[in-house]
Amino acid sequence: MNKKLIRNIEKQKNLRKKKEEIEIELQLLVEEQEEIENLEVIMEFRSRKISLDEFLFIVRKNKEEENRERKELKRKDTNESEENL
Repeated sequence: MNKKLIRNIEKQKNLRKKKEEIEIELQLLVEEQEEIENLEVIMEFRSRKISLDEFLFIVRKNKEEENRERKELKRKDTNESEENL
C-alpha cells in the first residue's frame, strides 16, 4: 500500500481518538459545571431568609425565562438559516 495513504489513514485514526477523548473531557466538564452550579444554588438558598416556596417560585421563573430565551434564539437561527438559502 502507498506510504502516503497509510500515513493518512493513521492520522485519521489518531484524530478520531483525540476527538473522542476531547468529547469525554468536555462531557465531564459540563457535568462538573452543573454540580458546581447546583452547590451554589443550595448555598444561596441556605444563606437567605426565604421560604422554600418562595425559592422554588424564583427558580421556576428563572427556568421559564431561560426557556423563552432558548426558543427565541432557535427562532432567530432558523430565520437566519432560511435567509441564507
